[in-house]
Amino acid sequence: MTATSKRKRGFLPNREGLAILDARRQEKGYTYDSLAEAAGLNSNDRVRKLFNPHWAKNVQRDAIEKIATVLELQPAEFIEDWLPKSRLSTQKQTPMDVTNIDWREVCLVMLDRQQKEQRIRRKATEQGFEVNVFVPLGLIERKQQQRRSGNVPMELVNKLEPEVVSRIYEHDEFITDVIGQNPTGKNKHIAIVGEPGAGKTTLLDKIATHIQENNQDLPICIPLASLQGKMLKDYLLQEWLPEAMALVYPDIDVEKSHKTSLQKRLRHGGVWLLLDGVDEMAVGANSCLSLEEIRNQLTDWLGNVRVVLTCRTNVWDARLNNPLTGFDTYKTQEFKHEQVDDFIQQWFAEAKNIQRGQELHKKLQQPQKKCIRNLVKNPLRLSLICQIFNKNKQAELPETKAELYHHFVRYFYEWKPSQTVIDWATQPGLREELHQALGRLSIAGLDRDARFRLPLSLIQQEMGDKVFKLAWDLGWLNLVDRETATDEPVYAFFHPTFQEYFASLAIDDWHYFLNHVPHNPDEGIYRIFKPQWKEVILLWLGQDRIQPNLKEELLKNLLNFDDKCEKFYSFQAYFIGVACLSEFRYFSLADEMIDTVLEWSFCDSICLESFDILEATARAILQETDTIRVVYRLTKLLKNDNDDVTRVLAARMILRINPYHIKAVNFLINQAYHYRYFGDVMLFEEVCAGLTESGILIPKIIRTLIECIRPNQLILNSSDSPFLYDHLRISGAKCLEEIDPGNPHVLITLLDLLRHKSLVEEVILEFSELENFSIPSNIISTLVCLLQAYQNEEVKLKLAQTLVKIDPSNREAVDFLKHSILNGTDEGYRLYAARSLWETRPQDLEIREVFSCLLRQNRHLLQSSKRHRFFRLYDWTFEKMNLNLMNKRINSIKVNNRAEQLILAREEESLISGSNNIRQSLQAWVEALKSKQAIYELDDMDVLRFKMVISSDLFPRVVANIKEHFNDELPEEEPECYESCYAILWHCAQNMSYPEFYRAWHS
Repeated sequence: MTATSKRKRGFLPNREGLAILDARRQEKGYTYDSLAEAAGLNSNDRVRKLFNPHWAKNVQRDAIEKIATVLELQPAEFIEDWLPKSRLSTQKQTPMDVTNIDWREVCLVMLDRQQKEQRIRRKATEQGFEVNVFVPLGLIERKQQQRRSGNVPMELVNKLEPEVVSRIYEHDEFITDVIGQNPTGKNKHIAIVGEPGAGKTTLLDKIATHIQENNQDLPICIPLASLQGKMLKDYLLQEWLPEAMALVYPDIDVEKSHKTSLQKRLRHGGVWLLLDGVDEMAVGANSCLSLEEIRNQLTDWLGNVRVVLTCRTNVWDARLNNPLTGFDTYKTQEFKHEQVDDFIQQWFAEAKNIQRGQELHKKLQQPQKKCIRNLVKNPLRLSLICQIFNKNKQAELPETKAELYHHFVRYFYEWKPSQTVIDWATQPGLREELHQALGRLSIAGLDRDARFRLPLSLIQQEMGDKVFKLAWDLGWLNLVDRETATDEPVYAFFHPTFQEYFASLAIDDWHYFLNHVPHNPDEGIYRIFKPQWKEVILLWLGQDRIQPNLKEELLKNLLNFDDKCEKFYSFQAYFIGVACLSEFRYFSLADEMIDTVLEWSFCDSICLESFDILEATARAILQETDTIRVVYRLTKLLKNDNDDVTRVLAARMILRINPYHIKAVNFLINQAYHYRYFGDVMLFEEVCAGLTESGILIPKIIRTLIECIRPNQLILNSSDSPFLYDHLRISGAKCLEEIDPGNPHVLITLLDLLRHKSLVEEVILEFSELENFSIPSNIISTLVCLLQAYQNEEVKLKLAQTLVKIDPSNREAVDFLKHSILNGTDEGYRLYAARSLWETRPQDLEIREVFSCLLRQNRHLLQSSKRHRFFRLYDWTFEKMNLNLMNKRINSIKVNNRAEQLILAREEESLISGSNNIRQSLQAWVEALKSKQAIYELDDMDVLRFKMVISSDLFPRVVANIKEHFNDELPEEEPECYESCYAILWHCAQNMSYPEFYRAWHS
């Protein structure tokens, strides 16, 4: 017998349907018992289930039809996904051949159902106007290595930028230019990251609609919280497929043949997987592992789908070098001031209360309301403030996030539909009872792996059925799915931020977040170091009900936290304390803490040594804290500090916090002219990077950059180094292209600089990165001539790469790259040439044959000490060509000694998840760290590889092994090695609980 997949049967009304049912029942005077008797049912059990849908116990078709007949209703009036029997009977008479399944209809009907369910959950206000408002997106490039020119001042040698926003997309631009186009680069997948309430799910829904309306691709939406530990492939076949098929072909049980048919359709391509909420996946305490889970599952019959996923920023950024290869990352940007104004105007126009919107706009402009202006750059919080102002003419603007949510909750009860009519005035304690129950539930959920998925058993344990029904009626909780193994209903708050808010309401003592037991952390409490508790702590600090002395105690304990582990957690605690100032600005030591972090952001000494990672963290935290204090201090640096480096960096930090700070923008514009005249390339590049972050004076910035990149004979004659001035022009052209894509002065400048032989390589690189130009044929001809004339192999390779990128059919460039692949002597150049060809011509059969030949030529490396060179090549080509033969060969390799184990561990990091040697190799790499020599050989690439491939269960051994050599003498002996060790240990500390790290450190 063919195995079939279980499919949910029966129906339940939604809230609107329940209101219709209950109104008709009361109108006709029926009780549950009398209605069951009139409908000819043996008991009132099915009637009670139908009128209590929060129990999530489905009612069968026949019973629903009998009840509807008595109430003189049609089932479709109160059951959203009701299908008439006529359609069922038709489908029963026609056996379904798997070849006749309309997969597009299946996907679109399922999408329609999901969108209707999600639309209610996404509403933050009564009218729900915010559902139609979308945020601009910035593309974040995570660069492994930055390019620099000329002399670099000592103060800037170790200054690295963690992320660069290369372009800001308005919503329609993002849909048309990114979603609506075939991927042209090496990455075909998209990650949308952002803060809570930033509009990630709303945007994902809009992407699904765009796919539905504009092409024949199939959109498949999956809330990742529903995976419940399942593999993505298993969920698609065992959960999504039966539910989707039941909507279109309700009388067909899903069999193996249907699963095979779906797999075949997915393998064919033209399918989008829209994955919502990586941060809500249940993969243990370490949220970063969610990302690795996604990466490892996009293979085989899921290898050709395009993926768009959403994730909270704190989970995505937990690793500087994210493990998701193949993804372009887009980060939701906060609203600009003019967008906040537009949103308010549209929202209140829809509410037919334009005057009130104007009053809100006016209040937000008041100087003392800077904090709340920053808060409402988030779409969810802006929606809440609009709701509050629309409901209450006497409402004042709140000062903190906690106060904002407090106001919103007060008005929540006035517009959320409730089937249980409650006179809150006669039951004054009921609302507090409900909030405390929701708080207990929220805390219990946050302490579980599946933080935002709340099973019915947990709800009943924390709330009881009476309060639970009230929460469901009001809309605080919604049924989202069921547990796979038990079919238990699972619920969630209508937005996760409210789970965090209610959790903060239920906590009175700060020791719930931190109870430090210095010599035995296993007996302590350290929720402060868990990412899921960060928002709860901030909301707790922002509440007026918490006495200021309790808030002072918590922050002072964070300030003075002694981890007895070389300060890895002491620094974390300090940074958390600084972030908390955004909600508790009146902390007695606030000025001292911000001054300290500012000092760390600029100075070359942080207690032990200078580390990019701590400097970058300090700068990032300054954007999260009390930004009014931060900008005030940075502005003083612009005026009083004679150090140009510090002044430029201060201006850049101001613009990251406030892109509309006119003094910072004007300062950078003036410095651009100054550094241009004196030929200071490094500081000019810093100024340009700052100008790209400005939100105002754009025409003035463009004019400045055009003037800076024009050839100036006066400067050339007075300059000690015309070469540096030309490099400065390249930097200015690149900046101008970022700010004003397609500006013709960029192309004019690069063409002029191409005449300088010493600049050819750098100018070529800039040509290759231009994406908004149609390159004229005369420039292509010039590049071809240079390709023929140059002897330097590396320059010729970059020339050829540029040519095939701007002109994929260019015969000279293609032939040169093919010749380099097959006949070159340097394997690094051969791989470079191979990637250049593949990325521009992936479907070219001739190119695929070149790759196959390249791998065949290098098989001998597998049996030599140079096998790691083959792995470098295989690592990339396996993903593209699915070479099963090579897979078998690698699995057959024998690991003979520690040296080879270390090579394998370093080079085999992302070859194939199923290789039998990988686990053994990684363990060998960890054990090799016991050797002082191995520690001294660590470099930046080892740090990168470690973050990508070492599994969390090996972290304790890594900590214990490195700690043996982590002493006061190491920085003086091997400063680069010390920084590598520190980066690895910092990564472990970010992903291990404090007690676990403490045990490993002191083992």
